[in-house]
Amino acid sequence: MAAARLVDELTKGRAGALRHRVIGDEPRLAYNRVLLSSVLAGETASHDISSSPPHGGRCGVTIKYGCLATAIIWPA
Repeated sequence: MAAARLVDELTKGRAGALRHRVIGDEPRLAYNRVLLSSVLAGETASHDISSSPPHGGRCGVTIKYGCLATAIIWPA
């Protein structure tokens, strides 16, 4: 969730001007863990707590799931 929010903020108003790569060890997009108890209680549908892809999954943003990042090499 934090990475998705960070990329949204970095790309706000600059769609396509910058390239971002989000790499995460989790097998799927993050979800709002705060609301997980309401899903387990049957009060909320699981798809309602899923995060949106960073910046809608477009505009120079690449998302890679299920991949553990072990180093950052600059410039990429």
